[in-house]
Formats: sequence, structure tokens, C-alpha cells
Amino acid sequence: MNNSPQSDPSEKFVQPPLSYAREGPALVGVNLAPGEEVRWIWTHYPGGRSVVTGYEIVKPEASESRFDFKNAVENWLWPKQ
Repeated sequence: MNNSPQSDPSEKFVQPPLSYAREGPALVGVNLAPGEEVRWIWTHYPGGRSVVTGYEIVKPEASESRFDFKNAVENWLWPKQ
């Protein structure tokens, strides 16, 4: 079930992790474009209560700017001479 007010059918509605706020949730959720991810911002209170109070949308990286871990390890283990 998706209760989000999406304007674009390619968007994905993501709800925050469960947190316990007396006032109710600070955030209901966010709409993400294809490839985007969300990082939740938590506020921690004395007594152990933690609440999601914000978010950051992480855009997908361009493939040419991604670090090629496999290639880096291979070059380190078997350097070309």
C-alpha cells in the first residue's frame, strides 16, 4: 500500500525507520527518484529516546566517477611492470 502524494510514477516513497516521539513522527516519508537513496538523520535524547528528525537524499554517482575496488586490488596485488 502506497499512501504517498507522488507526482511522478517512477518515484519511490520511503518511510523513515520507526522512532518514538511523543508528538508523533517528525517525518512521514520522502519521494525518491530512480537510483536515489535516503540517509535518515537521528536526534538522540537523554534517557535513550531516538527520533528521526531529518533526511538527506543521496543522488546516484556517475559510473565514471565510481571507485573501481576490484581493479585497485588487482593492481596492488599484481602490479603491471
